[in-house]
Amino acid sequence: MLTKTFLPGVIAISAGLSSLTGCMPSDQSPTEQADRHTEQNTANPVFLPQSTGLIVDLRFTCPAPDAGLIEIDPPRYGQMASLFYALPRKGQRPVTLRTFGANGERIEQLELSDQTISLALDGGCPDFVIPHSGKSGIWRFTLNKFAWKRLIEHYQMLSPGEQLSLVQSALSAYARGQLEENVLRDMIEVTLAGSPASAILILDHLRHYYASLTESENKSRLRAYIEDMYGERGRVMDLQSDEGLSQAEALYKETLRSTLLSLDLLEDRQISYLEIARAYIGSDTGADPSALSKQALSDVIRLGLI
Repeated sequence: MLTKTFLPGVIAISAGLSSLTGCMPSDQSPTEQADRHTEQNTANPVFLPQSTGLIVDLRFTCPAPDAGLIEIDPPRYGQMASLFYALPRKGQRPVTLRTFGANGERIEQLELSDQTISLALDGGCPDFVIPHSGKSGIWRFTLNKFAWKRLIEHYQMLSPGEQLSLVQSALSAYARGQLEENVLRDMIEVTLAGSPASAILILDHLRHYYASLTESENKSRLRAYIEDMYGERGRVMDLQSDEGLSQAEALYKETLRSTLLSLDLLEDRQISYLEIARAYIGSDTGADPSALSKQALSDVIRLGLI
């Protein structure tokens, strides 16, 4: 199991189960709390650290075969599991929802309030509901298990921005103890065939959290998980040319390669770098400065070969 030893922020699960009570006066509503952050800011968004962020709780159910129901609770403060996010200015708290099903696509624009919002979907229950339609969004959201699973099943039907928003919110929900580990594992698996940005986000969390672990048993477990999920894919991509790759795809390839290298999971590349380093410093013959390219320099230094 990866629980409490998996992703950044999990150490604070017990504290994150509440809405960070005490960060704002308890007699203020969530909307009033957000206004307090932004009342003196009229032109630019406010950037807050990851420990304080607005969370939107959304429930999607199908009470009947021909009807769906969406319920959105008032926004609250919670752990974001990301470095920074932009808090919207006062009066700008919309939530855009996209649903898709047998009756096609439907877009709903709602304004968050201090009361639970209910939206009936007549004419058939949709396949999925995704907040922040078409963009990564300024909120993190939590979903009921049914809604998470529907989005995972239809992950490839989401736009790259929607995929990124979903992954960001899933990491945030897991860090607060509001997403089951098996659901997060399923989501990580579908990101392998999704947008590069979402896959990079997952890899960065895994890599940085691995570096923060101190117990060898936990490191071994996480290393084995990364090998299982990414090892073969990374080794195949490492042998492929960068020609024809988009900037995002090239960045994903680089992130995957450097992650596997840092965990000693890319043996052929490490052997190649060792030979390059020996030639560069002249272990066998005279030093050859041209042996080490700029592209390989950071990896060779990171591996401690020079």
